Amino acid sequence: SHNEKGQYWILKVKDGTTYRLGYNNDSEMVSSQTDYVWRWSVDVVTDTHNNSITYSYVENPYGGESSAVYLDKIEYNNDKKRVISFIRESGKLSRWSGYIEGTKLEERGRIKEIQVVTDNQLVRRYQN
Repeated sequence: SHNEKGQYWILKVKDGTTYRLGYNNDSEMVSSQTDYVWRWSVDVVTDTHNNSITYSYVENPYGGESSAVYLDKIEYNNDKKRVISFIRESGKLSRWSGYIEGTKLEERGRIKEIQVVTDNQLVRRYQN
């Protein structure tokens, strides 16, 4: 299995686009309180011409976090030569905590920078 619980979703919409959720470990979030999946994130979108957009995530990258999931990277097309990367930082101003679906959630990260890269060349950078 590609994830902890072996469960994932595939959604095919009317125009033929396919969305896959929770297939990889980083797109499946198991509850910190009990033993069930409480959130599946999109990990790949494929159109009718077999072009794909791949999403990857990081879970709990900062100390003291619980059930935190951050979008890390979006890669376009099957060659994955077009990439958007999200660079995060931890800080006092970015703390959030609460309960969602019975799962304790604590987040401490925020986006510091977004990088757009094509063929390993930086095209654009957005900074906070």
